[in-house]
Amino acid sequence: TARAMCIQQIDRLQSDPEAAALMIDSPWEDTRRFAFSLFEEHFSEPGSLATQVLVSICDSIQPEVQQFGRGMITRLFDPEHGEEYLLKLCEHPSESMRMFVSNLLDQHVTGSEEFERLEHFFTTALSQVNKGRVTKTRVLALLEREGLKSEQSARIVARIVSRLSATTSIVYRSRMIEIMLAIHEAFPEIDLPIETTSLEVRGAV
Repeated sequence: TARAMCIQQIDRLQSDPEAAALMIDSPWEDTRRFAFSLFEEHFSEPGSLATQVLVSICDSIQPEVQQFGRGMITRLFDPEHGEEYLLKLCEHPSESMRMFVSNLLDQHVTGSEEFERLEHFFTTALSQVNKGRVTKTRVLALLEREGLKSEQSARIVARIVSRLSATTSIVYRSRMIEIMLAIHEAFPEIDLPIETTSLEVRGAV
């Protein structure tokens, strides 16, 4: 009866999608399945769900609900709100959500101010022990790219990799050293925990 009422009064649900989204995180599987179908059919147009509603779906502790939320964000993603998605989703503790966020980074991190606000996400992602390989690879690539764009971004990257290079595994440590060397070459005035020396050139015997 409740499901029939939802379908009959879909206009009311569409006018209050935040309340309607509560069904998606139901403890009952059959209700979740119904809600998934309902949202895919009636909330699939761009702008039909606000950023905070999509993020709230991803905030569920249920993996299948998180997965549904990621799918809805991918489908309804509005580049105009890209920064808002990143800043809110990067606080999620789930490894799968961190990987999802890392997939959005290349397209939507464009300014140094936004870049600085994501520092906590970068640090958390790179601090994971024995997991998150894909996320770490993406984050390090982004740090290198953005760190060479401006001195302000370079200082943020230097702060992150300098701190983590002493504790991370040898694989990622070498990558962080590469990034520090690139920053040192581009911005030699930035302090880094490395020391470069010139190679000794010897004459042929």
